Amino acid sequence: MNNIFNSDTVLAILITLGFAITVVVMKKTKFKFDYYSELKMALLLASISFKDIKLKKLADICMTIVIALEKTNKTAQEKKAIAMKEVMKELHEKMNLKLDEEIVSIIIDIAVSYMQNEK
Repeated sequence: MNNIFNSDTVLAILITLGFAITVVVMKKTKFKFDYYSELKMALLLASISFKDIKLKKLADICMTIVIALEKTNKTAQEKKAIAMKEVMKELHEKMNLKLDEEIVSIIIDIAVSYMQNEK
């Protein structure tokens, strides 16, 4: 006999309800990520993990470069290209760290999105 609610349907409904409840709770508590948390999550998604001290140093280097470049009269593409080179150079010199260009690009994008808060 065909049941109206099979296990797949019930599971899908429970997952949807769980997601909806999570979104509502996060919205009510105004759960927001800060610069370091978002940077840490982006690096974790790229399968890279650092101690918090190293992560803060990496974040500070990126933010310093991004803020300095914001004051120049260059296009957004030029600023991003310069920032990529500078960040990769600084990370290699100061932290002996080499990251892929894609990862550095993501780090710079995160720094730019939080730049207004850091000024």
